Amino acid sequence: MARALRKQTTKVVQASSRPYCAHMGIDYGAATTAQLKAEISGAGRSIRNVAAELGVDYTTLFKQVKGTNPIRLQTVYDILRALNMTPGVFFNRVQERAEAAQVG
Repeated sequence: MARALRKQTTKVVQASSRPYCAHMGIDYGAATTAQLKAEISGAGRSIRNVAAELGVDYTTLFKQVKGTNPIRLQTVYDILRALNMTPGVFFNRVQERAEAAQVG
């Protein structure tokens, strides 16, 4: 059951390059990728280091973090785990960044 739910959730996230509340006029996709870049550099890490730790291809991860390619939610969680950050803290920062971009 959990496996089927995870597959279903993954498909929903992969289906759109802007998976987070684009219908509300807030681009959470851009805010998510910008926050990922900020958290990686803020932790004193590079995308290459994180890719090596996760065992994924650097080019693929770079394009996902840059926003060129869609990023799976599982990949975001894997990156956060590598950075020792909880999803709650990260997504609160994403929301703040998205709302600030909408205002300014």
